[in-house]
Amino acid sequence: MPLSLTFIIPAKNEAQSLQQLLPRLRQSYPDYPVIVVNDGSDDETEACCQQNGVQTITHPYSKGNGAAIKSGIRAADTDYILCMDADNQHRVEDIAALLEPITRGYDMVVGARGDKKSQASTVRLVANGFSYPTTITMAFFRAGYSIGYVPITTNPRIGKSHIRLWRDGARFLLIIFKIGTLFAPMRLFLPVSLVLFLTASSYYGYTFMTINRFTNMSALLYMTSVIIFMLGLVSEPITTLLYKDSGHDRKD
Repeated sequence: MPLSLTFIIPAKNEAQSLQQLLPRLRQSYPDYPVIVVNDGSDDETEACCQQNGVQTITHPYSKGNGAAIKSGIRAADTDYILCMDADNQHRVEDIAALLEPITRGYDMVVGARGDKKSQASTVRLVANGFSYPTTITMAFFRAGYSIGYVPITTNPRIGKSHIRLWRDGARFLLIIFKIGTLFAPMRLFLPVSLVLFLTASSYYGYTFMTINRFTNMSALLYMTSVIIFMLGLVSEPITTLLYKDSGHDRKD
């Protein structure tokens, strides 16, 4: 029995690559709907989609890759979605290998980033930028879903990348911090708290041996250590509440 599946393709100024991707995709999988989310393109992206008979969602301005994915997920009406890049890097030939683990009970397959739409509650967690694959994968891990990995071959990109080294590099570092606080807060807060506690103890030992007193700096370090530890404790049940409706939450 065929999967209930929708292809979602976020695109910004990708008319050149879509002219190659969409005909191959429609020819290989004619029975599956395709949604292209036009993220504020100023080229012929929308016209290319119309020529190939695929559904198009158009953002009036560029909201980001993750925002385009969220728009596509909300518009899809199938049990599964498969997200592909519009820049020709993901090959149509790899799709069959990515779908095969789904038939064996996996909830998500990482490669071309195919994931189950039933975990729609994770959509609100996805950032509007390029971090959506990591965020969705972490959300599925945290909620206890089965995730498979399938090696794929990528093609050279058609057109220019929209990622900027300094701007997006800083954003990715911030995303790493956000992911840590969102999905495993104690693993982030506890080491920081422990380092501060050990630093405070070492400094107190030094000042006690040299000037025989407990300094304000030691007190500040101890208090900061306790505050960060308490933030971690408070964050843990909050993150658990994000997944309580899924019925798959892991007990750590």
